[in-house]
Formats: sequence, C-alpha cells, structure tokens
Amino acid sequence: MCYVQKSDEVLMVHRNLSKKDIHYGLYVPPGGKIERGERPIDCVVREVLEESGLNLINPKYNGVAIFDNRNRILGTQTNQEDWEVHVYSCENFSGSLKRKCESGSLLWVPKSKLLTLQMHEGDKVILSWLEIQRRFEGIFRYSGEKLSEAIARFD
Repeated sequence: MCYVQKSDEVLMVHRNLSKKDIHYGLYVPPGGKIERGERPIDCVVREVLEESGLNLINPKYNGVAIFDNRNRILGTQTNQEDWEVHVYSCENFSGSLKRKCESGSLLWVPKSKLLTLQMHEGDKVILSWLEIQRRFEGIFRYSGEKLSEAIARFD
C-alpha cells in the first residue's frame, strides 16, 4: 500500500463498486498483491499506476505490517490468509489521476479528515505510526471485526 500525498491531501480509494469486496464501503490507500518474482517496491509502483494513473517517483519505504487474520471477519468471510503489507508513502509523482479504478472511486482527502473516514482500524493505527517518521515492523490481530492487538517495533 502507498499513502500518496499532494500538499495536505492523501489519495484514497473508496471501495464502493462490489458488495462482494471484503473492503466494501471502506477507504483504503492504493495498493495490491505482489506478483510472483516481484519486489515490494516494484509492486507498489505498478499497483498505484494501474489503480490511479499516477507514476510514483522515489516512494519511501515506511515498514511492514503483518495482519494475523485467523480470527478476523472481513465482510462475509472469516479466517482469511494472513497478509504481509509493505507500507510506502510518496509525495512525488507524475501522470493524471483517474476518476475510478476497478475497486472504486479515487479521491484526495485532506489529512485532517483521514481519521473520520470509514476504514479498517489497523489502517488508522498505521497512519499514526507514519506520524512517528521511523521505519516500523508491526503485527495486527483481530477478534471478529475488531482490532484486538497492534504491536510495533520502530527502528
């Protein structure tokens, strides 16, 4: 995932196109799955370009978040496989922003409004960790739909 920033705004995807989407109705940063043989940096550049039309220039690696999903409910699904999410941020990019992507609407959100959006609890924690401005390794555990534990180690 990548928190793409423009002045005092952050690019978010409103996942509003398919009710079958486990993130339906939520706001998430652009990102996606690593393809076989792909480095995380190449994945985030490719995914942001595919989703938004923006080409990242020198994205910053902020850390990794492990989501232990064994007791988690996501939409109508339970016990999803765990996720290893590499978290980037980027203030420099080229290209023109698309209005929509496969999963929803793209919009610039003022930083001051981010935490008011409907998003995963873990994503709100990641936003707070980004404010520390140190590289992190974190793990998230859930009980049903609720975040029960978020632990980080900072470099």
